[in-house]
Amino acid sequence: MAKRKPKTETDPGTETGALSFAKALSKLLPQQRLWVQYYLQTFSKTEAAVLAGYGDPENPKHRNCCKSEGHRTSKIPAVKAAVEAGFREMHMSPAEIIARLEAQASADPAELYFPVEYEVDVFEDVSLHVQLDYLRKKLAIAEDLRDRFQDRAPMLYNENKEKALRLEQQIAEVELTLEQDPKATFSMKTGTRKEIRWEFDIIKAREAGLSHLVQEISYDQRGQPKLKLADKVKSQELLGKYHKLWAERMEHEGGLTITLKKETVGEPLD
Repeated sequence: MAKRKPKTETDPGTETGALSFAKALSKLLPQQRLWVQYYLQTFSKTEAAVLAGYGDPENPKHRNCCKSEGHRTSKIPAVKAAVEAGFREMHMSPAEIIARLEAQASADPAELYFPVEYEVDVFEDVSLHVQLDYLRKKLAIAEDLRDRFQDRAPMLYNENKEKALRLEQQIAEVELTLEQDPKATFSMKTGTRKEIRWEFDIIKAREAGLSHLVQEISYDQRGQPKLKLADKVKSQELLGKYHKLWAERMEHEGGLTITLKKETVGEPLD
């Protein structure tokens, strides 16, 4: 009795033996599904890994992890099959391809950075006499508490006794500095102010439709992102060929023989 061939998991309209996108996704782990879906939107392995939760982008130790995990995930056969199925269903039109090339050809890195508001401390140079008065007030409080707890709470007594000794040492150092320079100052926090910094935000770049401009994201030792953008020159060359802005030329070295054949109509000339 002949064995029945197992049914292939294909859908009408797909290539023979090719999985549908839905079937391909069903064979993946939840996080792998997310990676595939984000990769088809961003075309960036690292960004897809970040958005899929492979690492915390705010943690410097996890940033390079996202890059390596993105590349590792892309090599998994089931994931590759899902990506291919996704591309088959996307059917990107020629107009969409040209629009993407035009965006890459004129990409400005500044477009990928967004304003972030920070609150920073404000410091001013103040006379050292102000600090001296402050230390003397703290010393008076510590000495008062030390005397109060001397017979009733030995632990609190010792704690305030040590604090008073430290303050006396600090006061002596400040007094010595003022003897040497009566106009001496120190930096004192006097308030805060709002400050705007421009930072790369992978989520906002995606929301603005600019994430496809980034081919790769890495991070330096300080945790600052380093972006590798799509090749502008290559995109410009492809656009030039599409619009037939220039013709390709072929150079030839060596001898060349040209034979001309002349045809006449009517009687031949003498």
